[in-house]
Amino acid sequence: MSIAGPAGGGGGKEFNDEASIAFGSSVVEVRIWAGSVVDAVQMVLRNSSGVVYELPKHGGGGGNLQVFSLEAGEHVQKIYGKYGSLVDRVHIVTDRREIGSAGGNGGSSEFSFEASNNGQHILGFFGRAGEPPGGKKVFVDAIGIVYH
Repeated sequence: MSIAGPAGGGGGKEFNDEASIAFGSSVVEVRIWAGSVVDAVQMVLRNSSGVVYELPKHGGGGGNLQVFSLEAGEHVQKIYGKYGSLVDRVHIVTDRREIGSAGGNGGSSEFSFEASNNGQHILGFFGRAGEPPGGKKVFVDAIGIVYH
């Protein structure tokens, strides 16, 4: 497994899906909870035996859930978006199409992470999530990818 990133603000506690990914897994769904910023992210995978399992949800309990489902044989190749002190918006791109985006229109900086070699694909997230100073909600502060 390899990682790329993260991009975003400096707050929050680190998270990393790498240890939770079973060999031979593929992405079934990408879940993003968001409003004006990205509140939480989660991948749902299928292992080599066909069993579907959820990776941990990273972030807080706010935002509206958007579920991006992949077709059989489709793989997540790239995520990109915008950030400031938090991750503002995330776009998900597969080897076939851009399947969607979630979040707000803020953020002064852009990020883009891609599985770097032919045949590799994104399987999880890593980054930081936490409560901003004086805040009462948890958000995704920084985001990166785990790929293989």
